[in-house]
Amino acid sequence: MKNLLKVFDTCSNKEKKEVYLNIFLMFVVSLLEAFSIGLILPISQLIFNDNNIFTEFLLFEEKSKNILFFVLIFVVLIIVKNIFFSYVYYRISIFSEKLRNKLAKFIFNKYIYFDYLDYIKLKPGETIRNLSSYPSIYQQYIFSGINLLQEILIVFLITSILLFANYQVTIMGFFFIIFIIIFSKLIFKKKLKGIGKVLAENTAKYSKYIHFSMNCIKDIKLFQSENQFEKRFNDYFEKYSKASAINQFLNSLSRFLVEIYLTIIIGVFFTYIHFFKLDIENFLPILTLFAVAALRLLPSGSKIISNNNTISFLNPMIREILELIDNSEQFKNPKDKVTEENNEVEINSNESENSLLELKNLNFQFRANKNNIETKIKNLSFKIKKNTFFGIVGKSGSGKSTLLNLICGLIEPLDGKILYKDQDISKFKNQWKKKIGYVPQEVKLFDDTILNNLTMFEDQYLDNFKINNILNILNLDNFFNKLPNRLETILGSDGVELSVGQKQRVGIARALIRDPEIIILDESTNSLDKKTEEEIIKFMKVLKKDKTIIFVTHDKELSKICDELINLDNL
Repeated sequence: MKNLLKVFDTCSNKEKKEVYLNIFLMFVVSLLEAFSIGLILPISQLIFNDNNIFTEFLLFEEKSKNILFFVLIFVVLIIVKNIFFSYVYYRISIFSEKLRNKLAKFIFNKYIYFDYLDYIKLKPGETIRNLSSYPSIYQQYIFSGINLLQEILIVFLITSILLFANYQVTIMGFFFIIFIIIFSKLIFKKKLKGIGKVLAENTAKYSKYIHFSMNCIKDIKLFQSENQFEKRFNDYFEKYSKASAINQFLNSLSRFLVEIYLTIIIGVFFTYIHFFKLDIENFLPILTLFAVAALRLLPSGSKIISNNNTISFLNPMIREILELIDNSEQFKNPKDKVTEENNEVEINSNESENSLLELKNLNFQFRANKNNIETKIKNLSFKIKKNTFFGIVGKSGSGKSTLLNLICGLIEPLDGKILYKDQDISKFKNQWKKKIGYVPQEVKLFDDTILNNLTMFEDQYLDNFKINNILNILNLDNFFNKLPNRLETILGSDGVELSVGQKQRVGIARALIRDPEIIILDESTNSLDKKTEEEIIKFMKVLKKDKTIIFVTHDKELSKICDELINLDNL
């Protein structure tokens, strides 16, 4: 109950009003439920007992007319109650799905907009679990809590009527209800199958964006494509949520149909007893009331136990979800992300007399955990001139990756500065990222079109002439043009149909499409054969006429091709 209240506290004021309204509607439904069961007693008294205690409430002199009148009210009340119950259940399903959708968006946005240094400290398993499982767990927890309250209200009101009658009886019609439930499932089988297909398709679609965003966060940040990935994730997850809500609603209808069918049979049974003048004992009215009540109370008792167990089971995970939310105002009242670029200073367009890029007295420490602080960069200074092929050499663990992350603006130095044309890049990080084309050692491709893999969904880079020219230079045009859909061809998971060399060329094309001033090759030729490696290096040396190339390698032989270099092993 404590965690339920905490979850309620994370809701916005509008959502809290929705909760209050749903509780009120549930109370109305419970009253209708109790009143409809209470009608069993006067109906059974009319049929089974001539000395009716409800005589003063009868409208007609003829007994048969009174019976038909009360039976009609009873049947109509049950139908109205179930229609209203269906509406309330639908509202609750939609409400809980909206909260799940809201949590999924919040967690995805929280991770994709994370500071890069904080992001790389995350455990991938926990990250995927939080994104794929926790929204559904959150929804299930809320839905179980609402259902628990609903069934408690019903049990309380029906029990009040039974206390008035002061009697107890056993259950009737168990096997009939099971039969009706199975029959109802068959009715909705085709519809549920279609909904299941939608669920499966959209689960796969939003999962691939989770997978790619988690594995290629550097590419996304340097392309500044967070918003594009956010939009696509939200779109597929909303479709998934809507289908899930309809699925829950259709599954709930079987219970409502059971009650309608059972009510009709009881009405027919009572009418049959009267018109055929069957000999019934005086106690049967009370027995009938409790039999009908038992049919309703037993499922409620089962649901109370089930929902309570579900809440208890989910409590540990809910506590972690609450820690993840951490009273975030962004979760209570989601707002669109605002770019920081408008607050940045303008980049100096004048050429520097000294260098294109200068690193001055850089220091960086990485805190792996509370007790382990590792110094990666210490008092590092060097300059990179424009239109040079600059090499960064070092063994594994020498700090090459950390240095590149600093140059890219993904992390900030503890001390020192990185100057672009004598300006500190920390003053214009978002503009600075646009000037960098980054090619990793292993290019990450996602299960979408070639074109989207090249542009990272950014429409501003959709220049067909420019794209085709880049693909031609990289010898990719002949291969892609032979494909049935050309650039609209789906690459498959991580570009499974492409060779290693082709994937690296796609990575270079992705970097060049933005027309960056600086191209960074982060050991990008390590996994290539000698011929392909030589072709790419030759191409990069040609690009040096218009671009500045930063070439990172641990191979000292390759470093000989560089105009200038710095060896991190010697620092």
